[in-house]
Amino acid sequence: HQAVHDWEDQEAETLGRLIVRSLSQSMNVAISNEVVSLAGRLSRISRPRIGDMKRYVARKKGDGLRAIAMPWILHEWFLPSFRRVGLTRYFWRPGTRSGKVPRKWHVCDRMVLRDPRRGVAVIGLSKEDDEIPPESVPLQGQRVSFRLSLLDRSSGIWRTSFDFKSRTPSPESEASWIVIEEHAARRQIDLTEQEQIVLAAGWAFPGPSGFRETLLLGATLPQSTARAVTRSLYRRSAFTLHYVPDVELCGLADKVIMLVEGPKRELEALRGRLEAGFPYCVTSPSSDKNSMVVEIRTPFYSGQHLAAYLQRVLTDKGFNTQAFSVDAEARSRFGGMMAAFQQ
Repeated sequence: HQAVHDWEDQEAETLGRLIVRSLSQSMNVAISNEVVSLAGRLSRISRPRIGDMKRYVARKKGDGLRAIAMPWILHEWFLPSFRRVGLTRYFWRPGTRSGKVPRKWHVCDRMVLRDPRRGVAVIGLSKEDDEIPPESVPLQGQRVSFRLSLLDRSSGIWRTSFDFKSRTPSPESEASWIVIEEHAARRQIDLTEQEQIVLAAGWAFPGPSGFRETLLLGATLPQSTARAVTRSLYRRSAFTLHYVPDVELCGLADKVIMLVEGPKRELEALRGRLEAGFPYCVTSPSSDKNSMVVEIRTPFYSGQHLAAYLQRVLTDKGFNTQAFSVDAEARSRFGGMMAAFQQ
C-alpha cells in the first residue's frame, strides 16, 4: 500500500522496485530485533557447538513456526580452512566476452557482471597453485563481516557509513558485529572421501544441521556417520562454525565484486573501512598481499550506483580498482569443491 502511495505517476518498473523494497523493509522490521539479538549472542561464544541454535530458540507454546523459521533466517554455516585442507581459492575474469569458462577450472561462484561487455567473473578452487587459470588471483585469509548495527530496526533500512575522514570503529566495540575468519594453514591435513563430502556440504548448504544430514543421506552417509565425521572435522579445524543471518532475506540482495590493488598496509586499512562502512562485506587478500578481492552486499537496486562510486573514490585515493555490479550469480560450491579434491 505504501509503495503504491509513493508511486504516483511514475513508470511501472519503478512501482515494482518500490514494492520489493517495501516488502524487504517490512521483513527487516519484523525479524530484526530477534535475529540481531540471537546472532549477537551466538557470535560471542568463543567456540560454538554444532546445533547450538536449538539451545537458544525458545520452545514455548505457540512458537512452533518461529522454531522452524529461525534456522533458515539465521544460518549455521561452515567456512572451510581452504589452505589447511590443501585447496587454493582464486578469483578470475576470463578474457572472452562469451563468458564461457572451461570445465577444467573448478568454479564455485560464477557471477554475470551487469555490463555485458565485461563478461563474467568467477571464484574457483584448485588443489595445486600451478593449476589455477592464467592471470587469476590466488586468494587466502577470507574474512566475512556482518555489521548488524547498520540496520535501522524501526524502519528496516540499512545504512552505510563509508568514508576516509572518520575514525574506523572495531568489531570488538559492538556485540552484534559478526566477524568470521578462515583458519590459518599451520599444517595441512588429508581428508578421506567421506570427510570431503561432509565439508563440501557444510560449505555449500548453510542451514539447519538436519537439512545437511538429509542431503548427505543421498551420498550414502548414514546420519550417525555424518555427525561423527562433522565433529571430527571441527576438532581438526577443517572449518570454522558460525551463525550468520541470510543476507537476501535481510534485504541485501544486490552484490558488488571488486578487485583492489595497492600497498599491503594501505589495503589492510581499507579492509577495515569497508567492513565498518557496509553491512555485509567479504574480503580476501591475494597470496602476495598486494591485492584484495572484496564482495559487498547492498540493498535492492543500489549495486550499480555503489560500484561506480567505489570505482571513482578508490581510484582517487590511489588504488588500482576494478568494481562491478553483479547482475546474476550461479553457485556450484559442492561440485566445485569435490572436483578440486579429486583433480
